[in-house]
Amino acid sequence: MLVDAGAGKAFGPDAGGRLLNSLRAAGYRPEDIDAVLLTHLHGDHFAGLTAEGKAVFPNATVYVEKNEADFWLDASKEKTVPEVFRPFFPQAAAAFAPYLAANKVKKFSGSTELLPGVRSIATPGHTPGHAFYAVESKGQQMQFWGDLIHAKDVQFRSPGVTIKFDLDSAAAARQRLKAMTDAAAKGYYVGASHISFPGIGHVVPEGKAFTWLPANYSVAGLKP
Repeated sequence: MLVDAGAGKAFGPDAGGRLLNSLRAAGYRPEDIDAVLLTHLHGDHFAGLTAEGKAVFPNATVYVEKNEADFWLDASKEKTVPEVFRPFFPQAAAAFAPYLAANKVKKFSGSTELLPGVRSIATPGHTPGHAFYAVESKGQQMQFWGDLIHAKDVQFRSPGVTIKFDLDSAAAARQRLKAMTDAAAKGYYVGASHISFPGIGHVVPEGKAFTWLPANYSVAGLKP
C-alpha cells in the first residue's frame, strides 16, 4: 500500500521524480504496490501515478474520495477555480487515464474502511474530498495527513493560518485544529507530506497550540 504517488515530472525534471528510487531503496518494486491511496488531487500527490502515459504501478488499484475525483476529473470545473488550480485538471486526466482504462480506480465516500485495518477519514477543506488515512494494528494507529500541514513552523503554533492552495480556507483551518487536537490527545503517529524528513512523528500540546516531535531515526548501515 502506498499513500500518495508524488509529483513525478509534473513540476519539472528536478522538482520530484524520486519516489521510485526511494521505494527500491526500501526493498520494494512498483509492481509490489497493489493499492495507492490518494489524499487529494493536487499534482504533487498524484502525478507520479504515470510516466510517459503508462501506469507506474501496474498492479495497483487507485483509491480516491468520490467528491475529490468528481471535481478534479471534470474538465468543466476548471473555469470555476482560481488560475493557480487549473493545471491540476489536465494533470489529473492524464495521470488517471491508464488506471481508468484498466478499471482500477475505486471511489469511496467519506469516512469508511477500505482495507483490513485501513480506513479513510473525511477532511474536506483543502480540497473538496481531502482524506486522511488511518492504519491500525494491535491497538496502535498511524494517520497520514496529506496536505493538512504546509508550513510546520507556522501552523503548529497557529493552526488558523491557511495558504492560497486551500479551496476552502475556513474549513481547512477547522480540520487542522481538530486533527492536531486529536493527535495530541491520543498520541498516535502522524505522517505528513510537507513536513521535513523524516515526516513522521507526534503532535505535542504546547500551551494553547502544538509542536511537532519527529520520530527518532538512524542512518546507520546506509551506503554513502
